[in-house]
Amino acid sequence: MERETEAKENLWRTRLDAVLMHRIWGSLIFLGIVYIIFFLSFAIGDPLVRLIQTGTQLFSVWACRMLEPWPRLQSLLGEGVVGGVGGVLAFLPNVVLLFGAITVLENSGYMMRVSRLMGRIMKIMGLNGSSFAPLLLGFGCSVPAILSTRRIETRSDRLVTIAVLPMMSCAGRLPIYMMFVSALFPSRLQAPVLFGIYASGVLLALCCARLLKNTLFKAPQRDSLHHMKRLRLPSLRKVGILMWSRAFM
Repeated sequence: MERETEAKENLWRTRLDAVLMHRIWGSLIFLGIVYIIFFLSFAIGDPLVRLIQTGTQLFSVWACRMLEPWPRLQSLLGEGVVGGVGGVLAFLPNVVLLFGAITVLENSGYMMRVSRLMGRIMKIMGLNGSSFAPLLLGFGCSVPAILSTRRIETRSDRLVTIAVLPMMSCAGRLPIYMMFVSALFPSRLQAPVLFGIYASGVLLALCCARLLKNTLFKAPQRDSLHHMKRLRLPSLRKVGILMWSRAFM
């Protein structure tokens, strides 16, 4: 009975792997998952960001009033320290949510399949498939994207990925793009210009990554041929611990 159950599970995993590793369907599924992650992280994270910003502003005003007899201390603590720490804490909800999603995908064994699936595309840049997820996350937020490069095996690939990540236009730049595009271009050209900005960033990242791999970070290119773990449901306890440790760092 146990053997039959195990055989059914292996058959189910084999069929699921065939879909997830498919050249077309696997890519579409991955893009859909990334879209859902971005949507949920910003839909849930943005209210928390606004709450932190409001709390920081109120605390800064209160600290400035308390330190009013000491102008220098007021400027240092009330405006500098509180404002600086609040600016960093404002990123925390989005970072934690993105890291939580990455941790779930890693512990389920899915990220290994994505690395193998995107390996051909990454070869154009001189990198392996492990660099694809951080580069794609760079369109959402560069901070967790750079931190997620820790899972890339080779040091040269890791450094090149970090070097080109700022060229991927994160969500924080979109309001600025929209402001300039709407102010400088007619409505019929706004969408193509915005697409061109994003496309030029990706193209520049591709060229720079290839250049860095051929010069400063020249190293024999290796494919990620590590053994893929079986697909499984991730442990909530392990995911929670990893989320906390990564967000804390």
